[in-house]
Amino acid sequence: MRRSFFQYFAGTFFFWFSQYVYVPILPIYLKDLGCPLPMIGIILGSYGVSQFFLRIPLGFWSDRKKVFKPFLLAGIGCCGLSCLGFALFPSAWVYLWARALSGVAAAFWVIFTVFFASFFPHGETSKAMGQLVFCMAGALLVSTIFGGWLAEHYGYRSPFWIGAIGALIGLVSLMWLKEKEVEVDTSRMTLKKLRQIAASPELIAISIAGAGLYFNAFATTYGFVPILAANLGSNKTQLGILTALNLGAYSLASFFIGTKSLKLITERFVVILAFLVIAVTSLTLPLACNLSVLYLNQVIHGTGRGIAYAILMGSVLRVVSSGERATAMGIFQSIYSIGIFTGPIVGGWVGSFWGVDGIFMVSGLSALVVIPLLWKMKISRRD
Repeated sequence: MRRSFFQYFAGTFFFWFSQYVYVPILPIYLKDLGCPLPMIGIILGSYGVSQFFLRIPLGFWSDRKKVFKPFLLAGIGCCGLSCLGFALFPSAWVYLWARALSGVAAAFWVIFTVFFASFFPHGETSKAMGQLVFCMAGALLVSTIFGGWLAEHYGYRSPFWIGAIGALIGLVSLMWLKEKEVEVDTSRMTLKKLRQIAASPELIAISIAGAGLYFNAFATTYGFVPILAANLGSNKTQLGILTALNLGAYSLASFFIGTKSLKLITERFVVILAFLVIAVTSLTLPLACNLSVLYLNQVIHGTGRGIAYAILMGSVLRVVSSGERATAMGIFQSIYSIGIFTGPIVGGWVGSFWGVDGIFMVSGLSALVVIPLLWKMKISRRD
């Protein structure tokens, strides 16, 4: 079991490493290529479009076939191909398709989460997701620091090549993982069950909250915060540090979800507080007068995101049986991917009229509007 965990965490680490090693510099690179803000938003948003269309079918298919490993390998393979597309063809239109392919890869995160959750009892899903998100965020932390440094010293395209190498390492790690070590529910997924799961009011509420969370993240941290940082005088290395600080806080906060201290208070209270933190830090971004203030803002913002995401994912896995988890997670991640592509696209459109400050105002509101929904949700533990 310990060996399987090591292989799985290694594969997960490099899966996300290859996805995010170029993220801190991508908006600035696109701007240097001459892309206007709306086009930058479209390219960044294409990452979420493919996720929206693929995550439900992938979850349904996985539950129906009762297999995971081939999906894991396909996902990390798409990561590598996407990085190669970025590295070999420096064109805005090619980058649109390369970013969309990286979204295809990210769609397989559905399978990663459900496969890992099956190692844990049904009542410990938030703990499982906290550990997995900790690994994910650790990969994002390392990749964004390294990616910024690479771009600073070896040019914009170097992170793409390193991302492709990382995907290859992750592919090798997962190839030796044994599928039979994980037991799954033997009931067969059907279209009728899919409709019943999709109609769950609790799942819909959690998914809408996830969409608001990701709208905010991809309009700010992964979207236009790097442009704000560049306006404040940051270099490529500092862009990597900025994103890394956000992700470091995100990682530590998600790990907190797996500790016993959370049992002292309800998850509903914690997730509402997390969304309030996200909203306030987004709305105050225009007040950042230097990089130090911006760094602090993104640390606090990342803390809120890490807590909110781990709780929402754990809640999704508790509203269904073990044989329906991939389908439910697919629905959740498909709906929240609406935020992934609308965040940058809406942000780019808003920015063309009101500048980056307007983008941050809209992003903060996206976190605030889901709080009444969270208040009505029954997302306390089912231990």
